[in-house]
Amino acid sequence: MMELHVAQNLFVRMKRVHKLLSLMQIQLMKFVLKITFIIHLPEMIILFYRSQLWKWCLVIQRKSTALNKLFFSDQLKVFNFMANAELITTVDSVVRQAFVMIEKLSMCVGYLNAHPPQLLAKFWVVNLSNPIEESLYTDDPNDPVPSVSFEVSGADFTHPLAATRLLTLLTGDNNGSGSQRYLYGRKISEFLTYVRGYYSPCLAKLQEDDLEFSGGLILTKHWVEIDECAKPACLVGVVSFNSSDCVLHSFSNGEAYDPVHNLDVDYLVDSYCIPTFKEGIMSPSYFRDYAR
Repeated sequence: MMELHVAQNLFVRMKRVHKLLSLMQIQLMKFVLKITFIIHLPEMIILFYRSQLWKWCLVIQRKSTALNKLFFSDQLKVFNFMANAELITTVDSVVRQAFVMIEKLSMCVGYLNAHPPQLLAKFWVVNLSNPIEESLYTDDPNDPVPSVSFEVSGADFTHPLAATRLLTLLTGDNNGSGSQRYLYGRKISEFLTYVRGYYSPCLAKLQEDDLEFSGGLILTKHWVEIDECAKPACLVGVVSFNSSDCVLHSFSNGEAYDPVHNLDVDYLVDSYCIPTFKEGIMSPSYFRDYAR
């Protein structure tokens, strides 16, 4: 009986010890959880406020968009649209005019080259823009011998011009290389530089979206507010274009642009193309001999 009693007491004590250990393990786990929570509390707070801040930003953005739509007046949209439409019309006209000039130059050179040199040497060409006085014409277009320089001079506008001289000017052979050797190639290069540097970037920018509206930028911004378009010098015509802007011809103080003074090649093309020939010294027998 004594042994049984001792065994029962031992079992009861072991049960109490096991229960005590279980309670200690539970308390230890709670303590560890508290410590973990305290350590990560700042990160949790940051994550919480970050999520809240994101929600607030979305709300503000929606309200801002709504306010812009609400307060962007229709009158201002119409004003911007009309100004931008006028700009598009202007630059389109500039490009078309430059293209026509290049085609005219090509046709003029082709027309002159279609005549044999010995026949071409017997003619003057008429200045269609500012006709030259009849008294200034001599009997022989080759007296004096026309200049062989490809550079335009003031006399080419103010004095009678030989057909051979016009061909020299319009060919524009500067003994260079590639597309820059002849006037036609240089004009094409100048045209493409303008289109790539100003025309295309400006029109592409005006087509961008704004106020959640496809192509809305043409309504919300005036072209002077757009860097790609705010280059007034480019609206005058296809002029020299550097890396960022168009470069106009030089002007005298307070004076209008003078194409003759500035030796404008485009004006030369407009003045003499397509050529109208004027006879110099030439007898009917010349044509009969040539025809044979």
